[in-house]
Amino acid sequence: PLVTAERNPAIVRYFKKVCQQNQSPFYQVDDYLTATPIKPSLNSQIFSVKQIKLLTTTDNRLRSADYTIPLLGRHQLDNARMALLALFLVRVTQNPLCPPYQGDFSQSFNVIKQGFSRTRWLGRLQIYSRHPFVMLDGAHNPAVAAALARALDEYLFPPPDTLLIGLKKDKNAAIFLKEIVPRFRRVIATEASYQPMPAAQLAAQIKPYLNHGSTVEANTDLSAALANAQQYLKPKGMLLITGSLYLVGDI
Repeated sequence: PLVTAERNPAIVRYFKKVCQQNQSPFYQVDDYLTATPIKPSLNSQIFSVKQIKLLTTTDNRLRSADYTIPLLGRHQLDNARMALLALFLVRVTQNPLCPPYQGDFSQSFNVIKQGFSRTRWLGRLQIYSRHPFVMLDGAHNPAVAAALARALDEYLFPPPDTLLIGLKKDKNAAIFLKEIVPRFRRVIATEASYQPMPAAQLAAQIKPYLNHGSTVEANTDLSAALANAQQYLKPKGMLLITGSLYLVGDI
């Protein structure tokens, strides 16, 4: 089976076409499960899951329940729903390559909830430090940049102040920069260790998206760039490090 939270109509049509060609079931998670945020915080988010459509005619309804994940961002609720739907499909599938789960699945919900609560995903809206406030996010394409921007709007983070950014050389930076750069007072373009876009080139692309009074500089030395960013950061502001998983990994 293919389980997805993709909403782009063209991509969904492609997924369905490939599934039909391979006689594979297709499950769009929005058709089966809803997730309602209950209590987001800077430590975790609690959300309620409800089943809205049966998977099979003999399917017992998936238990509605509250779950906690120590991951930030609304997009993580989509990831959690996909994981939950995939696990439930193991219980009801008729595919001989994936025989139905034979245990007491009702008891497994406690294990699933425990697994969700222990999930770790470094470099994804990861609060690296609170004093000063430093956040790492490996956003590197327009979709993930949009998720990052939405999180910056929705969570009670300290106000964005300093941005340390490095992109891979093959990235189309425009959409990414438009979402993120205008929020910050100081921007430092730097380079990760793997196939980086030159810092000077990135800085030139950043300039059109700066707000009045904001500044950008280029520094090819990541250690020096990080030291400068920490020096520039206002005491109650946010330092965001983003643009590449390679950059976040190097930090």
